[in-house]
Amino acid sequence: MSGGSFNYLYNRLDNGNPIETSTLSILEKMSEWLQQQDQKAASDEIERVYLELLKINSRVYELAQNNDFIQLVKAVEWWCSNDIGVEEFEDEWVKYIARKEVAR
Repeated sequence: MSGGSFNYLYNRLDNGNPIETSTLSILEKMSEWLQQQDQKAASDEIERVYLELLKINSRVYELAQNNDFIQLVKAVEWWCSNDIGVEEFEDEWVKYIARKEVAR
């Protein structure tokens, strides 16, 4: 099964990388480069955005570390990739809702 219709989002959520880590890395390097060019204000602004994205990434990771949510996202990807049908997706959706109700 391929399941990659949405670039394997469920794997990124599960691994703590909802925001592409390359974006974060590039911003970090950009800020460092600006520091070396004596452009502190610009470097600080890039670093501020980097740190905000890092916080968002961490928060999304915390929210997504609910295996039920990851399974739902996975089912959407697999359905869109034609690896499963609507029936399997709907089964996963029903399970998700039931598990969510139990957790309340």
